[in-house]
Amino acid sequence: MRPGMILYREELGLLLFMDELEVAEAMRLLARRFLFGEEPETENTHVDTFLQIAIPKQEADEQKYEKRIASASKGGSTTQANNKQHSSDAKVPLNKHELKLELEHQPELEHERGKTRARVFRPPTVEEVREYCQSRGNRISAERFVDHYSANGWKVGKNPMKDWKAAVRNWEKNDFSKDIDNTTSISGFDYDQLEALARKRGLEA
Repeated sequence: MRPGMILYREELGLLLFMDELEVAEAMRLLARRFLFGEEPETENTHVDTFLQIAIPKQEADEQKYEKRIASASKGGSTTQANNKQHSSDAKVPLNKHELKLELEHQPELEHERGKTRARVFRPPTVEEVREYCQSRGNRISAERFVDHYSANGWKVGKNPMKDWKAAVRNWEKNDFSKDIDNTTSISGFDYDQLEALARKRGLEA
């Protein structure tokens, strides 16, 4: 393992837009990942954005360091490697407007650089669920979906949820409306009955 970790200009710029608690959480999670290999989990959008930018760079630095060590152990010169250490990380600095856009429009796709890394899960808002359900044309109540998983700690079975859209599709696929009277809409369905049906279909923790 490298003796230390590097924070680049883009990451430092993101920290400037966070409050003190967010900065502390971001640095603690990144440090624990570097020292102990713990994959971070956060519900804070700003911290999540910072980690999705910082972690791939941390992984790339680890790979470069391992290559330099391997080269040195074989008697190769490390001078050239040291000179080129950060060449691939050179990037035009973001201005304040661009940094704000990074924070306001957090990407939902996970970053892949060399190996797959699990994306930090962020629970959706009711409006996000509603828009997704409307785009799929289903009858799922966004409010009941969010209430249901908020109550069980956003878990699917005994495991933490990784993809809330997949959970929506599971509700859609199981189609709770098949278990109720055709005159009853899912939005007006009794929550206790809905929870019982979720348990029956294996969607409840």
